[in-house]
Amino acid sequence: MGFLSQKASLEGYLLVASPHLDDDHFQRTVVLLLQHDEGGAYGVVLNRPSGQTVQGLMSELGVTDCGDRGPILLGGPIPGALIALHSRPSCSEHTLPGGIHLSSQKGFLFELASDCPDFLRFFVGHAGWDVGQLESEMGAGMWHVLPFDSEAIQQIEPGELWE
Repeated sequence: MGFLSQKASLEGYLLVASPHLDDDHFQRTVVLLLQHDEGGAYGVVLNRPSGQTVQGLMSELGVTDCGDRGPILLGGPIPGALIALHSRPSCSEHTLPGGIHLSSQKGFLFELASDCPDFLRFFVGHAGWDVGQLESEMGAGMWHVLPFDSEAIQQIEPGELWE
């Protein structure tokens, strides 16, 4: 696992797919781990834009003052609710190491879409690993672990993030 011990949590870290990772769901992906503990791990893929924009989805939901014109990202192969990663503490349901916030409550999502904070990404779906699965994949060289840097992530288009 590189610079972390096997018992350390990788919550808040990035997993960058090895060029040799040959899985259609994760080839050339960058994943932010939202949880990593004795029960397994889950996160969101940061670089898979969907064909839908946040503004388009919010319009369908009746939110007319959406300021976010960015894409909704495909968080992974496991279906799930819309979630947001952002920099606004007042809309936070969980805070990752490094100060990035996570929200899935409808009211928070509408507020974030209407009045975009400095950092904001919307995701649908997520990625997950059973107990020991991620560690096994890391041991096989499928993933590289890097610290999350929200400022760097904001400056790179999602589709270009892996490079």
